[in-house]
Amino acid sequence: VAALVSAQQPDLVLMLGDYSINEIPGGSEVDPQQWMPAFGAIPAPLGVHAVLGNHDRWNDTAGIRSALEASGITVLENAAVPLRSSAQTFWLVGVGDTFTGNDRVSEAFAGVPDGATVLAMSHGPDVTDQLGDRADLVVAGHTHGGQIYIPFVSQSLLNLRWRRGLY
Repeated sequence: VAALVSAQQPDLVLMLGDYSINEIPGGSEVDPQQWMPAFGAIPAPLGVHAVLGNHDRWNDTAGIRSALEASGITVLENAAVPLRSSAQTFWLVGVGDTFTGNDRVSEAFAGVPDGATVLAMSHGPDVTDQLGDRADLVVAGHTHGGQIYIPFVSQSLLNLRWRRGLY
């Protein structure tokens, strides 16, 4: 996957969480130290940035964060960084996971100047409710693209307002 992403020559790579799994039939945990360096090596001029997901919080927050950072990936948990493209400067804001109660929007936006162009990232799309017009674009994961969705059952269990797509 990292090679495919690198081949696209991205300016910026955003990793949206859930780097670990719980018990899943047919699935097994892969040590982050084995695969994260390949993502950290993606030659994106504006960097590779990550937020943590609910599974990362449930399983090994410190270990996963450490593996990301050791691989050269910037972890933005309720933090922001200015990024300069050839066209302009914008802010990348990472908001912690809402599902596990780690979303601190005020902390994430603390250093962002009023009127700045903002790209926000979070594991779960529900953070959008808290952002109002503070972000020009919000990207999120958690819904797994809606590829596993059982009508009525999935909605009642997961309460997903945003399953996939552009809103």
